[in-house]
Amino acid sequence: IDEAAFLSEVEVVKEERRERYETSPGGPFGEAVSAAAYLAHPYRYPIIGYMHQIEVVTIEEALDWYDKWYSPANAILVIAGDTTLAEVLPLAEQYYGVIPAGVTQPWSRAVEPPQLAERRIIFRDERVRQPSFGRSYLAPARTARDGVAPALTVAAEILSGGTGLLYQGLVVDQVVAA
Repeated sequence: IDEAAFLSEVEVVKEERRERYETSPGGPFGEAVSAAAYLAHPYRYPIIGYMHQIEVVTIEEALDWYDKWYSPANAILVIAGDTTLAEVLPLAEQYYGVIPAGVTQPWSRAVEPPQLAERRIIFRDERVRQPSFGRSYLAPARTARDGVAPALTVAAEILSGGTGLLYQGLVVDQVVAA
């Protein structure tokens, strides 16, 4: 990749960030909520990065990151469809087996410190016509084996979205909320 192609792609990423995060109040608000909710986990940062980071990334930094993380040692191949391992394995070996494995990067799961106080975000934007309220909680992963995650999943279904019982009751049936 040459410098001109890299700089062109940087402009594409900047435009994508503007479209997804900066053209509506929900983008910066969501970023602020994630930054407040997570103190240690990478979820606190937007996947695409912040604009000030995108603007200063160098081709060397991008290539170093790519070389470190984009290797078979850090990849998972997912196969879906009406096939068998006997059919797919020779193809995987043919196309992916020739790529050097690379270095396996250490994997670690960030552990959030205990939340000892409320974290509150108040966000105002002149583009917002209808005030809104949101509340979020950190919850165990769905893979947790403590039995809490399935109950929280059911509670979320009841409380949220256009099909949730809370929405149906307050917005559809009683018409006391929008």
